[in-house]
Amino acid sequence: MRRDRLFAPRRRPSGAGRWLLLLLLLCAPAFALLRSRTGPGAPAVGTEAVTEVTIAATPVAAPPPVSAQSAILMDAATGTVLYQRDARARRPMASTTKIMTALLVIEHGGLNNAVTASEHAANTPYTGLYLRKGEQVRVEDLLWAILLRSANDACVAAAEHVAGSEEAFIAMMNARARALGMNDTHFMNPHGLHHPDHYSSAYDLAILTRHALGDPRFAEMVARKRRRIDRSVEKQDVVVVNKNRLLFRWDLADGVKTGYTRQAGHCLVASASQADWRLIAVVLKSSDSWSDSRALLEHGFRAYQEVVVAKRDAPVVAVPVVGGMRPTLRAVAAEPLSVLAPRGARVDLRTRTQAGKVRAPLTRGATVGTLVVRRGDTEVGRTLLLAASGMDERPQAPLPGWAVSGVAALLTFFSLRTVARYGRKAAQGPRRRRRRFSP
Repeated sequence: MRRDRLFAPRRRPSGAGRWLLLLLLLCAPAFALLRSRTGPGAPAVGTEAVTEVTIAATPVAAPPPVSAQSAILMDAATGTVLYQRDARARRPMASTTKIMTALLVIEHGGLNNAVTASEHAANTPYTGLYLRKGEQVRVEDLLWAILLRSANDACVAAAEHVAGSEEAFIAMMNARARALGMNDTHFMNPHGLHHPDHYSSAYDLAILTRHALGDPRFAEMVARKRRRIDRSVEKQDVVVVNKNRLLFRWDLADGVKTGYTRQAGHCLVASASQADWRLIAVVLKSSDSWSDSRALLEHGFRAYQEVVVAKRDAPVVAVPVVGGMRPTLRAVAAEPLSVLAPRGARVDLRTRTQAGKVRAPLTRGATVGTLVVRRGDTEVGRTLLLAASGMDERPQAPLPGWAVSGVAALLTFFSLRTVARYGRKAAQGPRRRRRRFSP
């Protein structure tokens, strides 16, 4: 029995496992390629272009004297403060309140909607439009009356239309103020009539105005000198004239809102533009708000210069693209960016790029990164980088070069290993049997 077992032909080990392992190894590169092309992979990281701005130290012309108890001069594009005087002091701001009112009405009122004046709106003190109960006026016409004539009754009618009640609208005003970072502002009404808990600051009003001017509808309205509106009742009173005298006295003026109460004094939020460069001046409790505002705005244009870092749709950097028809793609700035420097100062702009992983295919206008502008350690502006053109994905071979080389190396290795192993066994097998069972 034992001798039969010894002389029985040996069973060759099954090669199914070996060949299955070989097949898996051969297919591994293909699986890896398939996973890299269809799987989620690593998230794309957009390119970041950082422009460092260095401005040589240059003396700035002395600001003009102003009579206002609080004042500020701010660049509308960047928010850079060029002058301030007690700018964060909390003061009553009178009808400059209507900047916030108009902004919310533009955003939520629906300009073509009709508003029916309530008795509460018609009885608003110190009215400007003299609305009658039941009179119907479009939201847009109410806005013209609010921003040009400074109509208190129009404010209440619009507030009730937007929020359902004046109280609910005031809650919207305060919520928006907090969202904008207006930390020294609190509203108690939509028109600005005096209340001890109704206040703001020159700085907060400049921040609000800078945001509001970003809405082209608001910017258009505050720049108009007069406007004809439609009314359902008082049809003889249909022309509203802007109370901002700067619009009639100075060609550069293009907004924004006047204000006066006995407690607040004369207040003015003014803006002016020169060659697409806009400045904002705010004066509160001024003895001559027109002269103070114009003097500050002229000082800004005279003492500072605008340095354009990037124009809208202007090429900024070449962005590396993974898997595209070309290795790079031009990126353009989504919004213009600029910095202010003392007039005559030497300004150096240096841009460094941190390449990310932007993957093809890309469409024109796709976001491919961010442009950040820094002055020292302070960020002074940022905007998105957009693809200047589209880019298709590069066609790929079934297996890349590295995969083909890997397959060839594995085939060679396993072929040689198999030949060597079975060749050695074939040569040693007969001798082993003869030695083992010789007499």
